[in-house]
Amino acid sequence: MAIAYGLAFRRQLRSTPYALMLSGVGLLFVAFFAEALPLKNEIISSLLEGIPKLFSGINISLYFWFLCQGLIVRSLNYSNRKSNPE
Repeated sequence: MAIAYGLAFRRQLRSTPYALMLSGVGLLFVAFFAEALPLKNEIISSLLEGIPKLFSGINISLYFWFLCQGLIVRSLNYSNRKSNPE
């Protein structure tokens, strides 16, 4: 499904900071693998699981923030050019 999404929206993905999205997904996988580790110390296991999940959420949120902000700015510029032709 991810491959189909990437192929369908490859132009949009190339024009956005998709490194943020990829790093967020990578950190999420790190958190899932850390959760599967049989660690006896709860503090360390909690840190190994929680910190990557936190940074993953931040990276993915930043990605969609930049993506949506760019689309809004382009839309506003387009509507301004359309309503006020020079």
